[in-house]
Amino acid sequence: MADPIAEKTVVLRAPAFGATRDPFAGPGAEAASDGPAWGVAAVGADASPFTGARNTDDDNGHGTHCGGTIFGRNLNGQRIGAAPGIAEALIGKVLGGPNGGSGVISVAALGQGPDGLAVAPFSNTRATVAAPGVKITSAWHGGGTRTISGTSMDTPHVAGVAALRAEQLAQRGPLNPVRLTARLVASGTFTGLAAAADPLDVGSGLVRASAA
Repeated sequence: MADPIAEKTVVLRAPAFGATRDPFAGPGAEAASDGPAWGVAAVGADASPFTGARNTDDDNGHGTHCGGTIFGRNLNGQRIGAAPGIAEALIGKVLGGPNGGSGVISVAALGQGPDGLAVAPFSNTRATVAAPGVKITSAWHGGGTRTISGTSMDTPHVAGVAALRAEQLAQRGPLNPVRLTARLVASGTFTGLAAAADPLDVGSGLVRASAA
């Protein structure tokens, strides 16, 4: 019996990808040379005035500052990045304008005080962990550094520590999000925090990179 799939050969427009036949097209069907792919037309994307283009530039230095805190190299002899050994990173602009967002691990912002690290007045409660978020020096768009405060400053510290923890876990066994999250949260400590620090505000405490 003849193979019905073998009889359905079509010429596609993408031979560079090794795609030269489509088993789901009708016998002798030729791919259209003009117009949108049928899937694009089916969802109405070809008739939409939008293309999905978004502004991916760092409009105000925020993204540059966060990235610098995660994996920035030394600037003028000062180490600004938690994980400077990162060679590649996937950076996405996920928030813009007045929008908000949510994440799996919430982070409290800490600042230096006379009695130890204290929760910043702008920090939210019910955090999972805590990290420095007040007067943080990092890279700035256009060059140089800038010192600013915010919950956006504490989060990249946790991201950097997560990268260091991930490297450690990968060297010792399988790496997966569950193990990484568990190690990251378990690294929290109240050492160095002000005595008034409330677990409701700082979660498991100040995240720490492994020393070994």
